[in-house]
Formats: sequence, C-alpha cells, structure tokens
Amino acid sequence: MTYIFRTLSGINSKISILVLIFSLSTFTSFAQSGFTVESDTLDAEKYGFFSIPEIDFEIERINNYLNRTSQVIDDMNQQLDADTSYRYLIKQIDSEGKHFNSYEETALSNFFLENSHRIWSSYKKSLSVIKNRSFDLLEKSEKRNKSLEKQEKTWKKTSENSRKHNIPDVQIKRIRKIQTRINKQHNENYKISLRIINQETVFNKQFSFVESMLLRIEGLQNDYKENLFRISAVPIWKINLLDSTNRTFAESLGQAWEDNSKSISSNYHIYSSSLNDYIFYVFLILIFHILLRRVYIKKFGKSKMLQAGDVRGVILYSPITSYLSTMILMFYVVLENIPLALSNVISILLLVVLYFSLRAYLKGPSRQLIKIFIFLMFLNILEIVIWYTGDYSRVYLFFETLIGVWFTYKFIRPAFSHEVLPHLRLSKFISVLRYPVFILISVAFLANIVGYINITIFNQRIAVQFTLVLMLIIGAWSVINSYIQILSDVLSRVEIFRFNVYLPLLKKRTIQFFQFYFIYLLFNSILNLFDVKAPFYKALIKYLVDEQKVGSISFTYGDILTFIFILLFTWLITSIIRIVFDEDNYQKYDSIRGIPAAISMTLRIIFFSAGLFFAFSAAGFDMTSLSMILGALGVGIGFGLQNVVNNYISGLILIYERPVQKGDTVEVNNLMGDVVDIGIRRSTVRTFDGAEVIIPNSNLTSNQLINWTLSDKHRRLDIKIGVAYGTDPNLILDILKEVAEDNQMVVNMPAPMVLFDDFGDSSLNFRLLCWVLFSNGLTARSDIRVAITNAFKEHNIEIPFPQVDLHVKDTPKEMNVVKAPSEQSDPKQKVQAKDVKKASSPAPSSGPVDDGSDGGDD
Repeated sequence: MTYIFRTLSGINSKISILVLIFSLSTFTSFAQSGFTVESDTLDAEKYGFFSIPEIDFEIERINNYLNRTSQVIDDMNQQLDADTSYRYLIKQIDSEGKHFNSYEETALSNFFLENSHRIWSSYKKSLSVIKNRSFDLLEKSEKRNKSLEKQEKTWKKTSENSRKHNIPDVQIKRIRKIQTRINKQHNENYKISLRIINQETVFNKQFSFVESMLLRIEGLQNDYKENLFRISAVPIWKINLLDSTNRTFAESLGQAWEDNSKSISSNYHIYSSSLNDYIFYVFLILIFHILLRRVYIKKFGKSKMLQAGDVRGVILYSPITSYLSTMILMFYVVLENIPLALSNVISILLLVVLYFSLRAYLKGPSRQLIKIFIFLMFLNILEIVIWYTGDYSRVYLFFETLIGVWFTYKFIRPAFSHEVLPHLRLSKFISVLRYPVFILISVAFLANIVGYINITIFNQRIAVQFTLVLMLIIGAWSVINSYIQILSDVLSRVEIFRFNVYLPLLKKRTIQFFQFYFIYLLFNSILNLFDVKAPFYKALIKYLVDEQKVGSISFTYGDILTFIFILLFTWLITSIIRIVFDEDNYQKYDSIRGIPAAISMTLRIIFFSAGLFFAFSAAGFDMTSLSMILGALGVGIGFGLQNVVNNYISGLILIYERPVQKGDTVEVNNLMGDVVDIGIRRSTVRTFDGAEVIIPNSNLTSNQLINWTLSDKHRRLDIKIGVAYGTDPNLILDILKEVAEDNQMVVNMPAPMVLFDDFGDSSLNFRLLCWVLFSNGLTARSDIRVAITNAFKEHNIEIPFPQVDLHVKDTPKEMNVVKAPSEQSDPKQKVQAKDVKKASSPAPSSGPVDDGSDGGDD
C-alpha cells in the first residue's frame, strides 16, 4: 500500500482530467468494438446466413465453440455418473421413513419427535441443495440447446445460399461437416437435459415426501403440546414394572444405542459438506489463539500478574481448555440440525471444558454450582436410554426429579442467600433464576407421581436445560471476552497503523456485537426448549413478506429491514475506509500526504452511492420515479440550494486539488488554526485557543487563504536586535550565529543567517534569520531571545532603549541688550538651543543635563 501511495504522490490536480480522458477513450474503444461485432454478424442477423467471404472465418469460430461445448458436455456426463450422493440420500430417506413408520405414533416421546424433526429438516435442506444444483445445470443445458438450434438454422440457410452461388465443393463439404457436428452435439446436450429432468422428477417426489413427513411430525408435536396437561399414565404406585416391556434391560439399552447412533451415522453425509468448513475454521482459530497468546506474553511479560478474576486469565492461564471450548462452540455455529443425542453430549462436554477454563476466573461457590448442574444434566440425558425400558422410566424420573428438588432447595434457603449468593458472579441474575428452577422441578416431581408424564418431562427439561444454556452462554461469552481484551491490549502496542484513537470504539462495538449474538443464541435456545422455533420463524417470515398498504403505497416489513440493513452495512464499510485511510496512519510518508484522504473520500462516495441505490432497490422503491426527485432537486438547486452544492463541489476540489490538507495550519478571514477535518460540505479548523470553527468549503476555495504548512512545515524566524554604538559588529555577528546554531530547534539547511541591518537612531541594528518547524515557532523564538540576552551579558554588551537627551544653553546678560541687526546676526552671540534627539545609550551612560550653572553671574 505504501508503494501505491508513493506512486500516486506524483499525481497533481490534473488527475481528474487524465481520468476523464482515459474513461472517454475506454468508452470509445468499447463503442468501436461493439460496432465491429455488430458489423461482423450483420449478414447472419439480417439474412439468417453467413456471406461467402465470412464462411471460412465462421467455420473456425464455430469449431472452437463446439470444442468447448463438447468438453462441457463430457464434464456434465462424468459429473452425473459420479454423483451418487443423491442416490444415497434417497436410500436414506426411504430407510428413515420405514423406520419411523415402524413405531406406534401414540408411543413416540417428545424427544424422539424432536430428534426426527431435525433429521428430516436435514434431508429437506440436502434435497434443496441438490435440486438447486440440478436446476442450474438444466438452465445451462437449455441455453446451449437454444444456441445450437440457432446455429443449425443459420448454417442450413448458409448451405442453401452457397449452392446458389456455386462455391467450391471443398467449402460445401466443410459446411456439411459443421452441420453434422452441430447436430451431434445438439442431440448429446438434449440427452443431458433429459437426464437432469428425470433426476428432478425423482427429487420432486422425494422432496414432497420429506415435506409430508415434516408436517406429520409437526402434527404429532402439536398433539403432544395439547396433551401436556392431561394424565397420560397411571399413578406411580399402580405401575407394574414386570409387565411394562417385552424386552430385557440389555435389549432396551441396545435398542436405544441403535436408534441414536443411527440418527448420527445416517446423517453423516449432511455434515460432511460442512465438516471441511468446520475443520478450516478450527485450524484458523488455533493459529489465532497461539499467536495472540505468544504476542501478549512477549509484549507484556509472562510473569505479569493479573488481578483476581481478570477475564484475561481465561486465555493466559488456561490456554488448552479455552481453545477447546471455542472449538466446541464453533460446532454449534457451523453445523445445523445436529441430532439431539449428539447435541446433548456435546453440551455436557462443553460445560465441562468451560468449567476447567474458568476455574481461575470463578470463585469456589460458582464452581460448585457448575458441578451440580453438570450432574443434573447428565441425569437428564440418560432419559434418552431409560425411555426404552417401559415403566422403569417412571421410577427413574422419580429419583431424577427428587435429586433435582434436593439440590435446588439448597439455593432457596436463607443460608445460601446470606453466605454464598453475595460471592457469586451475576448474583442478581442467579437470585431471580433459582426460584423458577426449584418450582419447575418440584412440579415435575409431583406430576410424575400422579401420572402427568408430559408435564414432568417438559418441566424437568426446561429447568435443567435452560440453566445449562445460560451457563454455556455465560461461559462462552467469558472466553470470547478474554480474546477481545487480550487482542485490544496487543493492538494498543502495534505502531504499524496509528489507530489507537479508534481502538476503544472498535473494542466497544466488538463487545456489543458478540453480546447481541449471544442474546440471539439464548433466544434461539429458548424457542427450541419450548418447541416453538419452527412455528415462530414461519410466522415471522410470513409477517415480513406480507404486503402492507398505506393509501396507494405498498410495502413489506422485510423490505424495510433489508433497507435498514444495507444502510448499516454501507455505514460500516465507509467507517472502515475512513479508519484505514486516515492521514495519521501515513504521517511518516510526506510524499503521499493528502492522497489517503482523496482515496478515502472517493471510496466513501462510491460505496455510499452504491449502498443507497441497492437499499432503495431492495426496498421496492420505483427507480423511475427517481428522475422526478432529481428534477425537483434540480429546481431546488436553482432556487435555494446553490450554497449547498457550492460547498459540496468545493469539498471535492479540496480533496482532489489539495490546496488545503488535514493537519495544515491555515489563516483565513483573520482566523488561524489547524485543519482537523475536511468534509464534503464543511471543514473544521481548530484555533490555537482551542476553539473549533466550522468553515464552509466555499470559503476555503473562493477567498484568499494562507497555508503555512502546505508544501513545507518549516517557517523562517526574523529576530531583530539592536546594540549600543561603539560595540564591535563582528562580535555581534559571531554571537548571534553561535546562538542560532546551538539551538536544537533550528535546522541546518538552510543555514542560519545574521545580517548587519542598519545604523539606527540610537543603536546598531542586526537581523537573525533561521528556519524552524512551524509548530516550534513560538518556543524557538523565545529560547533564542533568552540565549541572546544571556550571551550579551557574558560579553558586557548593552542593549539600548529609546532615550531623550535635552541640552539647554543660556546666554550672558549683556547679550540680552538690543543690538543692531548686524550684531544680532553674529552666530557667536545667538541664543542657542539644541533640538531634542533620541539617545542610544542607557540612562547611566548618558551625560548630565546642562542646566546653565556654569554660565555667567546672575
């Protein structure tokens, strides 16, 4: 990027003209090329055949086209022959359908229904992917068919026209050969289209079957919800354990393992496509994790002690477990529709890993709380197996809920509130949550006893898994927050780009983004727990796509959200461009000064205009009516918006011509200060008193402006000094030059210059000329004057100041007698009075005032 800026540094204000000339020449070349193509194909388009002079050229061109088409057809045939994924998927769908139909619908548990819904949703997604791919292939094949049909007609007429003109037999043979080849490829491509259509027929049939199964499962889930508060079993004291199942316990365990492992293995092909992405992301996170930790330790020291409970310790003190927790969390982000059994196992694994990651971050009571819910979650997952054992599952539910009541009762006791709760993180949140959890588990315990099995399973699941989800989200947020804090510390030490001023804002926005993301995960998890995720999103999509009308205007809420999203994305892009191309990042490259601002402004205008266009288009705005708005805007410009447009154009002139740049010290309209920002409409100048003045850009381009630091930031100091008459001027010249050379703020080139300026009324006047940085002007002037004063004291050189010497001379008494005119004209007898003059010597060295005491007698 530096090389690019150095290359652009030589571009002056005429770059706009050069770009315009290049654009016009490019447009002209395109127009000419388009005209040439049109003229080459004029005969074929107008008459439907090629003229005799064009035949040889067109034969070569169509041969190249047929070669490429032949290769494409071969590739498609190989792809269709090798693509066995859809066949395997169809077999899996048929097998899963038979397996689901083998169960009695009234005996299916909610867990089984939820797991089946995820499996069939995965089938639907896979079929959609294959169907879309097949549709793209068919669309391309149909385009080739139309192209080949057109070529057949054109060459047929060309052949007929050639016979009329009696062209050589060799050329006629070439035409026939081309016709034969076109017909052959047309037939082959038509067969490809038939194969794809046959596959699509099978896909559509399977897709309809999958959708019917999903509707069937959703219907059973709705029936389950309707029967939630109904008694579905006898009271627990009336159950007969021996006759509750026709399988042994070992056979029940085997059946449970077969069904759940099958739901995982049979859907491996669904995750195989995403598995490569998952491995790639995990590998990138590993590299980022290792490098971030190593750089932090290198910059801050491995022995740096963090405060107790500092979130940075999650990464620094537990690197392996913190990475494993991130890796497991990515499993949920990348993969979708995970089988419920696998999802529960991974959830427990993630909670265990988070426990070891956060040990140094959490206090003892918090760690004890996590252990309890890990145990409760493990008991809840075992329900997957226990449901295959008949009424033994009722006994298991009894002890599971009893253990849950015993553990959660500890959290509502007064002792817990006074001794443990104040020492927990998120104590207020836990204080509110503990009561609903205890009530849900208690209701589940009582409902199981009297036979409300559905409410028992529902309450137990909500109480345990909702708490688990909260712990997972809080733990994952702690790990991510640790990454953010450490990355922020590392970036604060990086000096490649000086964006430290934006670092607090960037850190704040990153934290907010992940907070919203984890809130979304929590909301999604709640929908899953209450089995309303699919209905909720269906209702939401319907609400967003339904057309709304206000008068004659029609719109959808989805269009409005898309409009807002595109504008926010555009704002994000323009903000990133502003930060990357900030002038402060390139201060050490003086040759490219002003170019980053020009590039930044250009890119921001382009992205903002494109974003605004796409936002209006996505919102369904009729772009034809934009001309009316532009027309009205033109009228407005003619009447009252001249100043706005003037300032806008002036802003572009400032950016591209660069008479004023950010950081310059300017003087305009008796106002002097530093330019801190150049915008489209106005610029901001910060005065040396600290005031920020907003100046319209038109004032900077149309009025006289003094730029003190445009091409050079050095300024010449002109220090005038006078010394008393009688002082050696050579000595003064040496002293002044030495003073200037000894000052560190004075530059060597140009070298300081000392001049004997003039013979003043009361002093010998000298000038000291030297160059310093503009920012050091006041300080350097003061330091040089102090140094001159000290040097003159050392050499006893006096610096005079203006003084008046009055000389009065009285005449004798006899001279007061009136005499003849001839006598009065004698210059020796005149009354003499000396004029008042300025003295150059100080008061002590000046002579006394002559008061006439040495005159004659009274």
